[in-house]
Amino acid sequence: MRFQRYPMRREERRGVTPRRMAAAKRALERQAERLPLFADQIRENQPSPEERINQMDDGMTWIVGEWRELRANHWRKGRRMYSALPDAMRADVREKWRSCSWPGTGTYFITFVRWYKHHGFVYLDRPEEAIQYDRERLARTIIILRERGRTAQQGRNLEKAVVVGGVLKTRE
Repeated sequence: MRFQRYPMRREERRGVTPRRMAAAKRALERQAERLPLFADQIRENQPSPEERINQMDDGMTWIVGEWRELRANHWRKGRRMYSALPDAMRADVREKWRSCSWPGTGTYFITFVRWYKHHGFVYLDRPEEAIQYDRERLARTIIILRERGRTAQQGRNLEKAVVVGGVLKTRE
């Protein structure tokens, strides 16, 4: 199965550097200055700059772990959905997933399997008819907006507007 690994981040603490220390001091000072009447009380309850840096490092370690867990859960769900497919459909999904240009993440794999399961196909490349329809629809939208005389800024953008590959773009 094609997939992208989530970058492994070990318990690497960035540590206390002079730059981080200065930034932590500025942040704590800004926090206290937001409420001038209570600045003294706020400063009493604030952590030291070193403690703040350590809290930030702990938070980063935690959030990276959460993101890794979320991506792993997506892959588990996708593999469960994939395993529930009939053998013939599973072989077809495996072959098409290997050759498609979508990112190899669990979220995309779930979408891929759902589309294949419910529709029997996945649009890897849009049919020419759909692209042509989008081009025509965007061209009609441009004409309508020009006729309605949008604001000067919108009008300048619409004068430069072109449809490229079914996408509205502005010429420079």
